[in-house]
Amino acid sequence: MDKPVPPQSGGLKTLLMIHKAMLVGQLLFACIAFYLVYSNSFTNEFQHLNQILQVIALVFSAAGFYVGSLLFKKKLLQARETLTGRNDQWAVYKTACILQWTMLEAPCIFVIICFLLTGNYAFLALAVALIVLFATMAPTKLKIVFQLQMAEEEVEDL
Repeated sequence: MDKPVPPQSGGLKTLLMIHKAMLVGQLLFACIAFYLVYSNSFTNEFQHLNQILQVIALVFSAAGFYVGSLLFKKKLLQARETLTGRNDQWAVYKTACILQWTMLEAPCIFVIICFLLTGNYAFLALAVALIVLFATMAPTKLKIVFQLQMAEEEVEDL
């Protein structure tokens, strides 16, 4: 039997690079925002919106996590059940990961902007929590084997 063809997308290393780039972007933005607020280089003229922004940030964060997880599971089911080719499964899995990450990154960026606007460190704490959650979503061979229900040999070439 022929050895399966590795995915054309560049595989796991490419997906890991995308994840790391998104993670580093969030971390850098949070660090810059912290520096600007801590050094009083950024004026917090929107403190009067603090409470409303807190509610919006929490709802946006929870919705982003929920919708991202929901879309990821839907795409994962599609990859497992309807697609037979490994390359097709990998393409759908890669799309699902990026979609899920984006649905978590957007609220994180919004929360960091809220921190800049208000100077409220509760926003920074929420951003850190979202960044930690995002970091745990990094793809690994073991996750791919489990999520796509593939044999380890099929994932080795990624």
